[in-house]
Amino acid sequence: MPDLRPHLLRFLEQKYLDTGNPLFAWEALDYALATGACVPGWLRGFLSKTASAILSADMDVLSHPGAGKKLAQNLKDALGLSCLEYKDYRRFDVEFRRYQTVVEMLSESPNVGAALDAASEACNVSRKQMERAYYRIRKIADPE
Repeated sequence: MPDLRPHLLRFLEQKYLDTGNPLFAWEALDYALATGACVPGWLRGFLSKTASAILSADMDVLSHPGAGKKLAQNLKDALGLSCLEYKDYRRFDVEFRRYQTVVEMLSESPNVGAALDAASEACNVSRKQMERAYYRIRKIADPE
């Protein structure tokens, strides 16, 4: 099985750059920390920018009526979550989880067909959906 880390982190960076959706950056951070991969420079920059935005968010709103809603909006803005389209991120997330299920099944049996069948059953999705997710993420993991 190829090492997904460098390819997946580059893919998530490109998705973040293309869409501006910070969920791809948060996914990259979660993945890097979970796998022990180095946190790439682009992600450190994102975290620095986000931390600055959080620290400079208007916290004075707490002394005003309706403070909770305003503070929540300020933090949502600081995190870049104000007007997101979740569909693209959600699709990636679902496909990546399905890919991981197939890889888990492959550790039990090296037969890809059997692993796809078992993963389809475990995730309660069609074999075709599981195949599509597995090969799409595998292409990201091993682009050659």
